[in-house]
This record gives sequence, C-alpha cells and structure tokens, in this order.
Amino acid sequence: MTDTQSHAHICEISDIKSIGTHSDPQHLETEEKLRNHIIQHDINSCKRSISGDSIYICPWKGCNKYQSSIIKLEEHLRQHTQ
Repeated sequence: MTDTQSHAHICEISDIKSIGTHSDPQHLETEEKLRNHIIQHDINSCKRSISGDSIYICPWKGCNKYQSSIIKLEEHLRQHTQ
C-alpha cells in the first residue's frame, strides 16, 4: 500500500458526543471499511433545534453544513467518504 492509499480513507468525525467517538482521525484500508466504520457512529446525536426547527449538523471535522433530515445528513456524509 502506498502512502497516498493509506491516507485516502480517513474518518474525521469528531463532533459527535456519544459512544464510539474518537478524538483522532481513523485511517481505514478501503472506502468500504470507512463507510462501515461511519455507520457505527450515532449520527442521530447531530440533531439540533434552531427556532423550533430540527436540523442535523455534519460532524465531519471542518464541515459546518447542515441538513433538514437524518437521511439527507447520511447522503451528505457519503461525500466525505468518496
């Protein structure tokens, strides 16, 4: 495995305050392993309420995007894994 490949699949979820959260980015061998790893995070805890409306804030380090539903957040997170 080259150095480029070893850093290609990194989980940088850092803002979820629940079981399974890690403080340092996790390096995984393949895109599939990264996706399976992300599933283990409880992204339901990304839900916030602003002015009575629920939004889901992306937990990826450095990403401040938000989505209107958990499904849209899951779709958005896929962008970080490709």
